[in-house]
Amino acid sequence: MDTKNTIAKVSIVLMAVCIAVAFWMFSSPRSLPLQDNEDVSSQEKSVDGNEMDTRKVVAPDENKEGEGNMPRLSEAVEHLAYNIVARNDADYARLLALLAKMGLAPDNVLPQLRAVALMTDSYTMKGILAEMKSLHFEQDFQVSKPIEHVSSGMTPFRKSLLDWLKIDKSDTSRGNNVKIAVIDEPLTATESTANAAIKQIDMFSLAGQGTSDHGNSIASILVSNADYLQGIVPGASILSIPVVDGNGTGSSFNLAAAIVAAVDNGANIISISLCSDGRSSVLENAVNYANEKGCVVVAAAGNDGEHKNVYPASFANVISVSACDATGTVTSFSNYGSKVDICAPGVGIVVDDSEPEADTLALFSGTSAATPCVAGVIACIMWENPSMSAIQAAELVQEKAVDEGELSKDVFYGNGVLSYQRASLWENDNFTDVAATGHYFDLKAADNGTVPLHLNAQNTGNVKLGCITLNYSVNDQSGTATFYDVMPGASVSKVIQVPLDEQDEIKVSTSVATSAEEHNLDNNTKTGTYSR
Repeated sequence: MDTKNTIAKVSIVLMAVCIAVAFWMFSSPRSLPLQDNEDVSSQEKSVDGNEMDTRKVVAPDENKEGEGNMPRLSEAVEHLAYNIVARNDADYARLLALLAKMGLAPDNVLPQLRAVALMTDSYTMKGILAEMKSLHFEQDFQVSKPIEHVSSGMTPFRKSLLDWLKIDKSDTSRGNNVKIAVIDEPLTATESTANAAIKQIDMFSLAGQGTSDHGNSIASILVSNADYLQGIVPGASILSIPVVDGNGTGSSFNLAAAIVAAVDNGANIISISLCSDGRSSVLENAVNYANEKGCVVVAAAGNDGEHKNVYPASFANVISVSACDATGTVTSFSNYGSKVDICAPGVGIVVDDSEPEADTLALFSGTSAATPCVAGVIACIMWENPSMSAIQAAELVQEKAVDEGELSKDVFYGNGVLSYQRASLWENDNFTDVAATGHYFDLKAADNGTVPLHLNAQNTGNVKLGCITLNYSVNDQSGTATFYDVMPGASVSKVIQVPLDEQDEIKVSTSVATSAEEHNLDNNTKTGTYSR
């Protein structure tokens, strides 16, 4: 027998077998949880032009196992951060057992949401899904601090924030017995917050990484208590849970875990000045968890100056906050859209952002600054009304916002501009007030070189007003409009046509008056200069 020929033949046969096995392994559809033509994004365009996830629940429907809500896995062998969600407690236990059997250690677990964070490759992920097709998985999206941005021409608040809000600074117990969670970067002691009730839970070992000026600024707006600087609720307690590192970035899973921890540690309100472009179901579940437990989540709408949704601000159970300057005008850097709920101070607010030895104050701007203003006012209302829940206080604050911009809710101001005074005096049947509010150019209705300009006023008191007089001046036009029997909270409008092709700037001034004696005259006039 020719030994060499025999060995050669055997080698050829073995090689053919290996090729066949490899072809079977990589071509077999059994390990793939999805069909090639399946629409795995489950996304469509929302009414405001942004892509939105139309799923109603995070886990797949009980009766549609393995369908619809899983992104297509990359064929490349690289390790990615995944969030995995089980649909019920039994499946969650099966998931943990399966990972243990496969020798995979989760990076984080969130049993309250039946969720797991796992860093792994796409092939391993396919193997997990082949064993449990009912699982939902998604990318673990990045969250980050919004880029601080100030537009020229904005009027800063500086140290006038509490006066602008009409908050009495004499009682520094404001906010007592209310706990606000600040989920941001690690906090450090500052001179103005040295005596504040601040507790920090370092869930992700982030203390000492990078700077703390962003988080410290948020805490300063809330609980500063010094002769030179006072926060909105110096008597409140702060629960700090850092989730972003020295680069100012973190993950949606860790943010979700921090929300759950804040709720489980008794937070009434959660202030989040962080944003993500990715819509995470785990993060949405965490927000819903907070809502179910009676905890209010307030979040920044973002500083891109774009018509877009960011998260968690754009979730249904979150109060999304845009920013205004000291004239009550929304900033050009604020993101806008149908998800915005309220507009709050966010330009040039004086804060104490440094350690005591630095001995410096700073100006803080952005929707990051506006967010704790809303959280602080909700806390103040809770303090004044001990029987009121956080959710009830948040609803009242939104209801009593001043109707700026387009009448009723709009994409820039949401329900309006934050007003502590209106919310605080909600039970005062004698509170009488009228405000000159929005100058709104209805560009969609522009025609023949003119645009309708809505000159608005609002009965911001609790008493029916028999008559409101609105005087206006628009470049070379001036006039008076009168409105009768205006109910509390109602807005009225005078519409004039303004030519667009004559001047580069349009100067507008409005003033309002009523025959009744008012409690607040500071909001009776509004002026603005608008460019074509």
